[in-house]
Amino acid sequence: MSLIDYSDELTYTVGPPATSKQSIVGAFGTAIVGGRVKDGGGAKDWGAGELIKVLIRVVTAVAGASGGVQFDVVGADNALLTTNPVVLATRTIPTASLLINTLFSIGVIGAGSKKRFLGVKATPLPSNSTTGEVIVWLAPPDSAPQDAANAV
Repeated sequence: MSLIDYSDELTYTVGPPATSKQSIVGAFGTAIVGGRVKDGGGAKDWGAGELIKVLIRVVTAVAGASGGVQFDVVGADNALLTTNPVVLATRTIPTASLLINTLFSIGVIGAGSKKRFLGVKATPLPSNSTTGEVIVWLAPPDSAPQDAANAV
């Protein structure tokens, strides 16, 4: 199974209609788990081998969350990303920067931790977020945030 699969972002909303964008409206300090969590079928080192960059596209501007939103790429032993979680990449983005159609890189997935599941968590800081939708996806390490942005 290839880790990079442009039809398999780390965010998803069942709908209707089904979409790759996901709401990140929530209570401050409470992580919102992306709607798509990759299952490695067994413990694997998600960061080993080919480098993988994690990118974010803001679909609906974020409001509230006066300190921004912390995005964590997490490896864990369960699909809820709560059992033995390990943060493989992280970035906090100020709310004022999370405007419609802005693009960001969380960074490259770190190697060294074997976990079955890989996903993303978004945590509003230090107050509730009242609006906001994002798409989070995987890309080759030499890609810029705008590469493939219109394909997701």
